[in-house]
Amino acid sequence: MIPKLVAWIISLGMHEPRRALRPRSNGFGQVWIAIRHIAHTPRLAWLTGAQSVSFGFGEANFQFVTAFHRTLWPIWAIGALRTAAHGLAALSFWFAGPVIDRFTHLRVLIAGSALGQLLHLLGLWLANLWSPAIMTVPSLLYGLNQTAKSHLLQQDFTDEQRATLARTIHELSAADADSSENTGRAPFACSTCCQARLRVRKLTPPSLFTTLGALATTIHE
Repeated sequence: MIPKLVAWIISLGMHEPRRALRPRSNGFGQVWIAIRHIAHTPRLAWLTGAQSVSFGFGEANFQFVTAFHRTLWPIWAIGALRTAAHGLAALSFWFAGPVIDRFTHLRVLIAGSALGQLLHLLGLWLANLWSPAIMTVPSLLYGLNQTAKSHLLQQDFTDEQRATLARTIHELSAADADSSENTGRAPFACSTCCQARLRVRKLTPPSLFTTLGALATTIHE
């Protein structure tokens, strides 16, 4: 609640900028134009699908993986682990720029997605006291992956619909996340079933779709 309250207080000092141009269609028309633009831009369509699937299954996995951690660590340590994961993710944005400038956006996205999944698979395979810590390390790659992915998406956005396209892709991702969580909630009711379910999910890593989308950018360039 505190961050939201601070954000609300800051918003009180903001002013709506003047409109230079009036849109010639309503809100629904703008969304339809955005969808058509995605459909007629192959690289953007690939990346949109990759973003939606990866975010959807990734968010569901991030919520349910706690049940796996509870079989290995005490409950009081789970909170500290989640806090550390968010802290590492925030820290990763600080050095994302220099790393991407050195290795390019596409290479960082592919390598970051692959390395993150390998570390998760390693933690699941070991299934010991070190597994939760190993599976938290990929949080350091979150900022790199998100920055690289956003840059590749923005390259195919039009200036007139940059905000609309971003919002449309976000809504598709959010819908996929809700669907994934609803589908996976029942099998995660008990810890033993949780472990089996997580192993199946990890054998079909969601970031594979992100990697395929990133690879598709090289095909269409």
